[in-house]
Amino acid sequence: MGMVEVILRLLCLACFLSGATPTKTYRLASSALQISPSVGTFPVLPSVLVQGETLASLVVSLTTSATISVVANVNANHSFVILPSASLRGLSSPQTISISVQGGEKDATGVYTIRFTSMTTNETLYSSQVTVVPPPQAYSVQEGAWTGTTLASDTFDALPFGAIPNASTSIWTAIEHGFASDTCGKVGSTGNALYFTHLGNRMASTTPFDLRGIDAQLSFAYIYGHLPNESYDGYGNNTLSCEQVQPGAEVSVEISRDNGTTWQRLVTIPLSSPPVTIMQTTLLPLPSSLPSSLLTNGAVFGTRTTSFRWIQHAHTSTRVGAIQGTRYQWQYRNLFDQWAIDNVLLTARVQPPKLLATTATSGRDALTVQVITSSSNGVVLTTVGDGSHAFPVCPSNASTAVASNATVTLRTTGFIHAVTCWRGSQSYGYRSPRLYIQSPPPTFQITTTVNQTYVINVTMPRPNMQLWFTFGTGNDMPSCTFGSYLNVTSGVTATMDVGSNGVLRALACGRGLVGSEIVTLPPFVVQPKAPAIALVAPVSVTSTAIFNISVSTDAVDSTVLVRTLVSTDTDTSRPPSCLTATNSTMAVSTSFVAIQPSQRVVAVACCSSTYCNDSTPVYFGPVDASCALPSLATRCSTTTMRTVVAMLTPGTTGGIVKSPLALVPPTLAGTAVVVKAITCLDGLRASDPLVTTVAVDMCCAGALTFPSSSAQQTCSHVLLFRDDFISCNWTKWMKYTTQYGGDNINGGVHSDNVQCQDNTTGFNGASTLSLAIHGDRFTGSTPIGVMLQAGGGSVTPRLPTTPLEGWMLPGVHSFPCSNAPSGTVTCAARRVGAAVSTVDSWNAGVASFQLQTCPSFGVVSEVWALDMSGVQAAVAASPALPYADLWRASLNQERTVPYVQFSFGPSITDTQVHSFVLQWNRTAGRANVYRDGQLIRKLRALPASPDPAPLTFHSWVPNAWAGEPRFDSCSTQVSNVQVVKLETAANRWCDWEDAVGGGGGVECDSDATCSQWMTTACLMPVASAVCVNNTCVFGLHPQFASPAVKAASAFHSFT
Repeated sequence: MGMVEVILRLLCLACFLSGATPTKTYRLASSALQISPSVGTFPVLPSVLVQGETLASLVVSLTTSATISVVANVNANHSFVILPSASLRGLSSPQTISISVQGGEKDATGVYTIRFTSMTTNETLYSSQVTVVPPPQAYSVQEGAWTGTTLASDTFDALPFGAIPNASTSIWTAIEHGFASDTCGKVGSTGNALYFTHLGNRMASTTPFDLRGIDAQLSFAYIYGHLPNESYDGYGNNTLSCEQVQPGAEVSVEISRDNGTTWQRLVTIPLSSPPVTIMQTTLLPLPSSLPSSLLTNGAVFGTRTTSFRWIQHAHTSTRVGAIQGTRYQWQYRNLFDQWAIDNVLLTARVQPPKLLATTATSGRDALTVQVITSSSNGVVLTTVGDGSHAFPVCPSNASTAVASNATVTLRTTGFIHAVTCWRGSQSYGYRSPRLYIQSPPPTFQITTTVNQTYVINVTMPRPNMQLWFTFGTGNDMPSCTFGSYLNVTSGVTATMDVGSNGVLRALACGRGLVGSEIVTLPPFVVQPKAPAIALVAPVSVTSTAIFNISVSTDAVDSTVLVRTLVSTDTDTSRPPSCLTATNSTMAVSTSFVAIQPSQRVVAVACCSSTYCNDSTPVYFGPVDASCALPSLATRCSTTTMRTVVAMLTPGTTGGIVKSPLALVPPTLAGTAVVVKAITCLDGLRASDPLVTTVAVDMCCAGALTFPSSSAQQTCSHVLLFRDDFISCNWTKWMKYTTQYGGDNINGGVHSDNVQCQDNTTGFNGASTLSLAIHGDRFTGSTPIGVMLQAGGGSVTPRLPTTPLEGWMLPGVHSFPCSNAPSGTVTCAARRVGAAVSTVDSWNAGVASFQLQTCPSFGVVSEVWALDMSGVQAAVAASPALPYADLWRASLNQERTVPYVQFSFGPSITDTQVHSFVLQWNRTAGRANVYRDGQLIRKLRALPASPDPAPLTFHSWVPNAWAGEPRFDSCSTQVSNVQVVKLETAANRWCDWEDAVGGGGGVECDSDATCSQWMTTACLMPVASAVCVNNTCVFGLHPQFASPAVKAASAFHSFT
């Protein structure tokens, strides 16, 4: 987008926001768009002018008066003549001027600035810097500075006295009555001249020369006879006399253009008065075209057979007589009017070439001209440039047997510099007149875009050109200095986007080219893209019987105009008009209209700030809508297995669901359900029926126990582990024989104490896993307590004589067994428990089992979500509580456990069978313990681990905190161990601390609110839930308080 477009758009938007009537503009954009600061059309002057040149028909178009001035930057005393005047009037029509360059110093180059200056503001409106170059250096043959090449010469010095030049070896074809002699004189002190005497014609003619296109100079020395009296030799012969030439006997120099057939006089050598006694030198300029005054019958010098001769047409010599026997002596007795020539020199220079006479001086896109030479064997060399470029230089071998003209093709305005090469020399330089090349016009390919604007692909005649144009009413005439322009620097094509009505007039301009003729394209008629009318919301969804529609346009620089039609309007009547609209009735890009279902609207798009036509009208309405399908939201119940909680919502706000539920079968629990429903709302069509099937198979909340391991059971996919101990499958369990809790403190556990037991009392005849514990008064022989060898080695039976040295009850010792019968003496070596772990491991889950613990004092029965090594590590890392508190607690026959990594810790000593549930997540480091359907312990911030672990059941005699095991034996019975996936708990952790509201608690207005919250948030209820100060207070059963709390309470009551 060009900067012009951006500026105009911002101005237009400002007008719109202010409520003013926007100023319309014409919009044309291109990435290569440039804006010329020129206020009119000025002549594009060439950068180089030639001295003496006149630039005619220069067009100037200005709306203000201006003057033209010339400022010398490098002054070479050139003068500029501007016609008709250097003052220009501000006219609407173009003016034509001419600029001539005159004067100037010889061979000097000047640099000047030609300025157009406003008469009103004295501001420079336009300026051009030009360099004025002198004409090429050349001299006419008449000028002394003219130089040439010797074409022919003869000094006669090589001839002996009396010899006549040989026609075949000299420049002479005929000599009559002339011979080598110095009788009348010569040039120089030695040699001879060509001396003429005797009767008859005295003449010497040269060989013919090809002087076509040649400027020449003929120079020679001559002398007329100058003695006042004739002289005779001893024989009476005056042949070698130098008698004074009489008037009428002058010698003529003549020229023949037809190989000596006819002759014309060039000059008659005048007689000197008084006679001159030495050789005189003369020079005859011989331009290729001599004045007619020098040639008879209008002859033209310079043909293929041009000869010269020196001839004395008349003289006063006569014969004296012809006496027999004395003929030789008397025949030449009276010879007069002698003369002689010497140092004959013909110097030549080929003429400069020139354009063929019929050559045009201007062309379109290119101009081909011929530069020709008049010489017969010259070679024309050329260079092309702006006039400041160099002239060609001839090589030594440039001439040929025939003339070689040059054909030159110009692609830009300029001059041809040319020379003719001839006989190893060259002519003076020739500069052609300025040859003008006009650019061909640009071509345009116009494409209409989808939004009814235009894309113009411009193709320039050449690369690196400028497209100058005007766009608007069509009244402005662009030029290469006026309008806007595109710099088409990459290739020959450019793109313009037309976004308004207007007329495009354009021409192609380029360096060294005359601007092309102006191309006027057909007027552009732009319609903005028709607006889009749509319901703000989908047609099938509406809140009331009123529909909100949006009328919008995404066209550049467009606004929308909307009118609601009344019932009497037809489809084509009364569309809104952009011409009569005001800013208050138009929306920038989107308008919102509320209509009733039976109403219609019509809208058009208008151009905000550019000239364009209204868009095609767009009609909308009446609304034909139906209600949307009702939606069915389902979720698994968090409290009941294979139960889905379903909610049907009308698809249209304000509507109702007809036949709210049509169920087959009529229940949402236990099997897949087919739901059918529709949405209804007065004024709209009923929705399509919603028919969907709701599956309940995966809803397994509360599926904590299963009657068997069959995969055909409902929700069997959540069952991870089950053992009812009927078959006593030890592949599912790992039994242990080990010792832990400290060195030499207890008797550990023994695998022999782990057995399966059928028809266990209290378990309704079910099989159980029996964990036997032997006390200090165990009457059996095995197993007895074990101990680890030093350094964690193998396990060996404990020696009866070895006391438990680490026992932590002061004043109470573990007595040695001695040899007393069993059952009569306390023997610490007999105490040993039992421990077993599942082979399978889980990171999280819900475990359930029935448990009847050993009621004997000194025994602890525990369930851990750890393997045995984890249990040992946890026991070893956990310090015991103060023994006094524990001792007091032990008097109440209560057991406490000082560790945190436990499943079932605090246990009330009784002989009942209790149902336990363990809900744990090792990754989150949390666990809940439930007994007989009630939450009895919440464990948080446990050591987190992503690793799975088994369930470990163990009953053992720990250090002194559990009391002294003065009993024979007892057992802990475990039945129906099952583990299911954690998802069966439905994320019900009973986390009232994290509930939203109530400052981190559960808000309430009654106890029933708290009970209801427990139903959905707790897997099993707690002992109490009451509403206190609008916040639920939840409490576990006091007997399951933490060991620390209980110990502290006991200590305080003791003291």
